[in-house]
Amino acid sequence: MQGSLINRLVERVECKAPEIGDGATEYCYTDREVYTVVEVSKSGKTVTLQRDSVKAAENVDFGHQSWVVEPNPNGHKVVVTFRKDGKWKVKGTNFRIVRFGSRDYYYDWSF
Repeated sequence: MQGSLINRLVERVECKAPEIGDGATEYCYTDREVYTVVEVSKSGKTVTLQRDSVKAAENVDFGHQSWVVEPNPNGHKVVVTFRKDGKWKVKGTNFRIVRFGSRDYYYDWSF
């Protein structure tokens, strides 16, 4: 198992089918990135995501993560595909799993 235990456990939970405008969370090694669904293919097996803007909430120290997340119309786009193993993964990767329905940003300060 690679990455944080929390990320590996959460990514195993079944997620809802993606719809345009939904939030999405990409589970990286220990960090989590957040996106907005901007396109769903007709087959429903390929989805385009656009990275959201994230900034630290006011009056919060770095030990306690609280973030303000907003859709970013100029954000970086990624394509995710539905795999035979039942997981949504960033195209061209093996471990970057995506779940739809929430924006759960996390930055690991220990790296």
